[in-house]
Amino acid sequence: MATLEISAQPQFSHTGDLLEYQVPRNGPRRDDFDWESVRIDLSRCEFVRPAGVLWCTIYPLLVAQRGIPCELVAPNNVGVTSYLNRLGLFETLENARVEIDFPGMPNPQQGRLVLPLTRLSAISQVEELGEAIVEYLMQSNISSANVYDHINMVFAELANNAVEHADSSIGAYGYVQYYAFEGQPRFVCTIADGGIGIRSSFQKNPDHVGKVQNDWQAIEYALQENISVHGDTRGLGLSHIVELVLPPNRELSISSGLAFGHRDGRAGILTPRSANLFPGTLASVNIPT
Repeated sequence: MATLEISAQPQFSHTGDLLEYQVPRNGPRRDDFDWESVRIDLSRCEFVRPAGVLWCTIYPLLVAQRGIPCELVAPNNVGVTSYLNRLGLFETLENARVEIDFPGMPNPQQGRLVLPLTRLSAISQVEELGEAIVEYLMQSNISSANVYDHINMVFAELANNAVEHADSSIGAYGYVQYYAFEGQPRFVCTIADGGIGIRSSFQKNPDHVGKVQNDWQAIEYALQENISVHGDTRGLGLSHIVELVLPPNRELSISSGLAFGHRDGRAGILTPRSANLFPGTLASVNIPT
């Protein structure tokens, strides 16, 4: 077959900003993904938001793992390319033998990286990173201690879920950043994996077989109180993360398979919808200072 060409829109927030006809439903985790090569074009991007960054991490890594040549074209916007470079995206992909088409440049001091893009592989590592995040935040004096506790809580819950239950051949990746522009200053914690997704996780548990028929039902079901995908009692669960998002100035986004959902305190119940493929699961939480 020919090269799979995927082009992002100027504002790349999540999978919905990709051209639908370019993103096949048989993603790189499936045996029938038989493209000769893949080219991901970010050249028109004027901004790549956290969920977009993690799609640009997970999708190429899964392609490269299959031994399929993959290229990522950096944005023409020098500031955006510099930001992605500083975040660690290009280095992460290059280490997996993904070709990066971008000019070398210095890393600008653009925003505060609380935790740069990091591969998450063990619960003990997540605990160590959580301690480092809190220590960094306490020294930064950016916000109040209760906000730092919430950031650490969100990071630990999302990262532990990805590490323990995603069944991802490439592991999980995440980062935490403080943004001081575009309105109210805020922290964003984003975690993603290239695993089986929420719906398949439910299907593996006899307690939940037949409860969900598609990816968007799986997201809604997972966010209900006292629902555990895996039947254990460790962690606070996604429903508790939703409670943290209830204040009107906080936001939650989730992508899994062919569904995407977004919630903030003004929008009421999170209503997932059909979306372009995210080959695994992504969760991103926005907490203003």
